[in-house]
Amino acid sequence: MNRNKQHQILSIDDDPEFNRLIQVFMNQLNVTCTTVTTSYAFIENLENSTPDLCLVDLNLGLSSGFELIKKVRETFKDLPVIVISGISDGQSIAHALEVGANDYIVKPIDPEFLASKLSKYIQTDSILEHEIQFFPIPGTGIDATIFLDFTIEEIDEFGLLLTSQHLIVKGTVLRIQGDFFKEIFENSKTIYVTVMSTSIDPVYGFKMYAEFNDPGENFLTTLRHWLLQKTDP
Repeated sequence: MNRNKQHQILSIDDDPEFNRLIQVFMNQLNVTCTTVTTSYAFIENLENSTPDLCLVDLNLGLSSGFELIKKVRETFKDLPVIVISGISDGQSIAHALEVGANDYIVKPIDPEFLASKLSKYIQTDSILEHEIQFFPIPGTGIDATIFLDFTIEEIDEFGLLLTSQHLIVKGTVLRIQGDFFKEIFENSKTIYVTVMSTSIDPVYGFKMYAEFNDPGENFLTTLRHWLLQKTDP
């Protein structure tokens, strides 16, 4: 990235006070920022002078921020778009990323956090000075275990249908524990699966289908026997 370039940012928010605040932040980061309050002005600016990055609010009156992101993506496939919004529910965040946003920041914003987000796409000396400092772990890092709550909605001989408030992306390997598996496999309560698909669920947040990892013949035989018992009248 060119740290000496004068970077240009285009920001849309229908709140004039927030626009003044974002201008102050960008001045501190030595970034030129154009702020607009309407989708029409945003598109006009975008067509006349392509910025290095866009900031988009979701609450734009009758004009949805989601639709604006889609419109940006129709013409500018690689232009970074960061959502800055007071909406913090998982479904809205997932949908914003789904329609083309690169990242998401929940208001109120912190200057150092904003600088850290911007540094992924543009860099100036001021951005690097203001961003949150992360300290690398020597060697290969430190292993960590993260515990998440899931609900098992369905099970077949290939995998599980899960619902959760947590967004887990395709390809993630999960180790799932629960008494439900002890009922099937007697001594085992731990199952390894790989997430194959993720979708938004209006009730639970997210729905995922995860396939069993290298289950083995004994695993499949036991599971099929249990499934037959459950389906027999």
